[in-house]
Amino acid sequence: MAGLRSLLQIVGGEGDVELNFETLNVFNVNKVSALSGGTCCLWTAPTGATWVGIELWGGGGAGGGACCCMQGNGGGAGSYARKFITVTPGEQLRICSAGSTGCCIACCGQPGYPSYVVRVSNGANEICASGGAPGTTGCFVGSGCWNCSNCQVGSFVGNFGICGTQGAVRSNPNCYSGAWSYASSAPFTPGGLRGSRMWCMTGDGVTMNGAAPWPGGGGGSAVAHNGGQCWGGPGAGGLVTIFYGVPA
Repeated sequence: MAGLRSLLQIVGGEGDVELNFETLNVFNVNKVSALSGGTCCLWTAPTGATWVGIELWGGGGAGGGACCCMQGNGGGAGSYARKFITVTPGEQLRICSAGSTGCCIACCGQPGYPSYVVRVSNGANEICASGGAPGTTGCFVGSGCWNCSNCQVGSFVGNFGICGTQGAVRSNPNCYSGAWSYASSAPFTPGGLRGSRMWCMTGDGVTMNGAAPWPGGGGGSAVAHNGGQCWGGPGAGGLVTIFYGVPA
């Protein structure tokens, strides 16, 4: 993951004033556990702070569940955004990072949650990044076909942002013998598309292999064969990073 300082191209100080740079990361420590609930905090601009650089990721979407002979694309990644805003010492920002999604048994997963920053004085939503799209599954999807990932319908508020991508699937009508669910990683995070497969033949309700990549990665959708109920994996939670300078 790229550092906020380099992404925002912050160097040196302001004129002749030397600055000490501070960084605050806001996220729920249960990054990839189901239904973490996210995290919100109230940040007060310290003496000497006149600006804040903000970088954030929305949470990933959950994968879809499966039964009978089902397969499908994994959950989509959360969107990414960044922005500079001006602040005055003593001013407060409410900073909220997205929570993770639940494990889904239905054929359509759960959309990811947004991350955002609100200026307390006027209630303005200064910057936000939407959560990822849900993964979906269906019966007898196709024979050796690729359903490639596409830019999903996401949104952001900020000076710059990128919508996360939807997941993909390598399908097979025999389900268990060659189907793979691919879940997306969020922009500016490592991982790309994460392949995940389960041969659910006993119906024991086990979730997809491997956790979604944090921050903002989508959860894998289940692959089922000959009955049994499989759960889709949860999407990872989000992250908000703020960066600011105060006189040394």
